[in-house]
Amino acid sequence: MTVAITTDPVDSAKYLKGVANYTKNIVLAFSDLNFPVTLFHYQKCDDPIYQLGFPEVVVRASGSFSKFLVNRKIKLDVDLIHITFPDTFYIPLLNKDVKKVVTVHDLLNVYFPPHYKHLKARITNPKAWLQQQIITRTFPKLVEKNKIDGIITTSNFLSSELNKWLNIPNEKLFTVYEGVDHNVFKQLNLPEPDPPFILSESPFPELIKAYYLLKRIYDIEHRLYIFSKRGYGDEAMKLARKLKIHKYVKFLGYVPISQLVRMYNQASVFVRLDEYDGFNLPSLEAMACGCPVIVHNIDAAPEFFGGCALLAKPFDVYDLAGNIYRVLTDDDLKNKMIKNGLERVKQFSWHKTAKTLIKAYEEVFG
Repeated sequence: MTVAITTDPVDSAKYLKGVANYTKNIVLAFSDLNFPVTLFHYQKCDDPIYQLGFPEVVVRASGSFSKFLVNRKIKLDVDLIHITFPDTFYIPLLNKDVKKVVTVHDLLNVYFPPHYKHLKARITNPKAWLQQQIITRTFPKLVEKNKIDGIITTSNFLSSELNKWLNIPNEKLFTVYEGVDHNVFKQLNLPEPDPPFILSESPFPELIKAYYLLKRIYDIEHRLYIFSKRGYGDEAMKLARKLKIHKYVKFLGYVPISQLVRMYNQASVFVRLDEYDGFNLPSLEAMACGCPVIVHNIDAAPEFFGGCALLAKPFDVYDLAGNIYRVLTDDDLKNKMIKNGLERVKQFSWHKTAKTLIKAYEEVFG
């Protein structure tokens, strides 16, 4: 069985996160396991994954439309191709006479169920909006026509959602958890920060309001550091200024991994909020660094964080503030969360991810 994997998310990523992080770590794990793959991408790149000795197929193209056109003409000389993200320009590859496996990281990548229609309004970039329209209309039809032989999901919850909304048979669904790089995300012996801080990747108004309550009612000394602008970043900044807590709240933007590991180690608590959650890798990485975690009690969260994190009611400011305060003031609870989190995260590694993927490939190939 010969396998190709799409690696262009690594080439085009400004920062190593999301699909780029997923793709790169899979390839590195395949190399460690001596599992041969062909790397399929659209431009020469000097990333270390291209120094591993794997053969490459480089199809010169830039931009989604150009990639779409070349994908119509290319001949794939492999038995199976793993598409690591269901982007629009991959659609022609799904008509090729090879086995196709696609990773769906999030139901909203391929379908908007009725109760999530409001999230479409969040897609304000015209190009992103058009791509979302194309893929959410096309993907269900490709599944229906058996153009996709296997779908990799990142949680049992996501597998059940695809089965429910798109009627994808269970025999085509393979749950493969993402991994944690334990050589990078680990506990460090660092001094206590001054001042202490709450860390988050979720610039949601809900979090700003919860922090405001903690400052107003308990006058906590902790700062709030947010290292992403995803979702409601601009709105959260304006709200912090309106509530006159902006001098205690820092919006850091992208944080390099080495610095992020230090922040995970020093944070009093990590808060990750989501409107939809198929997998929550940042929270697992925080746990690996010995940081207690609070997440929304939504979708796949109980599957990963039950018993090792606090699950907050979605969009309930008072419940979120109460959970944060519990972690900040109850050392027994905090130590229990750290211990359980470290134990839980041992179950996730990229080698385990790669081994499970290989089994899925073999089952699809038959």
